[in-house]
Amino acid sequence: MTILKQEGLISPNLFMLDTMQFSMPHITSSFCYYDGKQALLMDVGTSDNVSPVIRSLKRHYIPLEQIKGITLTHYHFDHSGGVSRLYKKLVKKNPDFKDLDDHIAVEM
Repeated sequence: MTILKQEGLISPNLFMLDTMQFSMPHITSSFCYYDGKQALLMDVGTSDNVSPVIRSLKRHYIPLEQIKGITLTHYHFDHSGGVSRLYKKLVKKNPDFKDLDDHIAVEM
């Protein structure tokens, strides 16, 4: 089994993003599917991880305007604690981002 530690492209269109949990690398990750036209985030870490996730998206040239939604694997703080804070930042960049009342996760 391979354990990936470095963020970046891990398969076609799939990026692993380091959330810098506790301000340390390689503890938790977020994932982003990006096909050059639209993106979907999976698991975004805690509210403290929002800025590192946004920086990582920018580092990999994934425009915030093209993020269409967020999906979560489960509701532990280290996977979903930052959803509300990240939503507030993304909706400013992308007015088409789904409203919380319409569900956070969207189908691509």
